[in-house]
Amino acid sequence: MADKEKYEIPQELVDISLKANAANTLGKWYVKMPLGYKKALKAFESHNKINNEFWQKVYTLYPDLKGKPLRLDAINKCISIDE
Repeated sequence: MADKEKYEIPQELVDISLKANAANTLGKWYVKMPLGYKKALKAFESHNKINNEFWQKVYTLYPDLKGKPLRLDAINKCISIDE
């Protein structure tokens, strides 16, 4: 298997991605709670907003990646094209 080209991203973008994942996890947790649907909706809306912000910043940093399937590696702070 050939090594994929990796694009480094700053820690700020990694933090934004982790925040989006946390909001998604929180939304899933709220869905399981009785009467937690309103909080779940807020959490999922927050996830979508933060996730969109993350990808917009990635595409600003690397415009050539737009429209390609991407994979984030938060540990190594990089993005690779997922084929």
